[in-house]
Amino acid sequence: MSNVKNFFHEVIKSKIPTRYLRALLSRLVFTRFIYWIINYQYIKLFNKCTFTPKNKTLSILSELQNKGILISDLEEFGLGHLLPLLQNRFKNLSTRGTGSNTRSTEFNNVIDLNGDLSNELLSEILCNKDINFIVHNYFQQIARLGYKEEVISYPSYSKRSNARLWHRDAADIKILKLFIYLSDVSLESGPFEYICNTHYLGTHSNLNSIKSVGISKLNKGELRLEGLVESRSELNSQIVTAVGKAGTIIFCDTSGIHRGGHCLNSPRELISFAYYSNSAYLSLPAFVVSDKSFFKSKMMKAVLGL
Repeated sequence: MSNVKNFFHEVIKSKIPTRYLRALLSRLVFTRFIYWIINYQYIKLFNKCTFTPKNKTLSILSELQNKGILISDLEEFGLGHLLPLLQNRFKNLSTRGTGSNTRSTEFNNVIDLNGDLSNELLSEILCNKDINFIVHNYFQQIARLGYKEEVISYPSYSKRSNARLWHRDAADIKILKLFIYLSDVSLESGPFEYICNTHYLGTHSNLNSIKSVGISKLNKGELRLEGLVESRSELNSQIVTAVGKAGTIIFCDTSGIHRGGHCLNSPRELISFAYYSNSAYLSLPAFVVSDKSFFKSKMMKAVLGL
């Protein structure tokens, strides 16, 4: 209880924005029963869906459920042919300049955020049967796509900050993100990092839960998890550093402790998709879909909120 009191004291003292209260609500108020009530229609739709997964897909789901992260490649999902096409699309997008679907930070340039999903390349990924089996079985309901973005990260010699520090995402109990590398990612080009078993229901799921929700604006809060990870050998031994070739695909539950890649000498290019339940503490967008023929099924309409 003292943790809760300290949390509220720091919130009041530091005038933390409302979004940082989501994590507290998800752990103290958002019971499984309420979660079930809000998501009932999507659980019901999930139970009506028929999936025919391959044995390999079942093992991928099992490892994701156990560890909170799974690293594979596009070939495993029959999508290897898309890699050069996705890379060419990325190159074309990045040369257009800024527009309504772009945004930049100190280290990243999001060249397309939630743009039109009526694209044969994107729709083939979103409608892939094995990917959908993993995503929706992980949530045990039809999950909602929260965003799609295509990002290039640039080298930086400054200290890690913000999402490049260890943190948890706090918008939902489970958050499943897919990262697809469009360039080779080495230790020098900023691999994504994750601490296994810190996701929902993982061995370390409650570790420092109130204090480790990514609150970087609290006094001294920015380095809380950094120090915790450094001092706990059981966490150090669980770190996965996701280096990989172009075409690598990463599934991870970012309610677990993770940090974004810190590029040192070469840029990193990727596409990411983020899935949530429909009860997530964030505004789920209405996606631009100019050609809805790509997404005819009830399941895909629910995924995109159409």
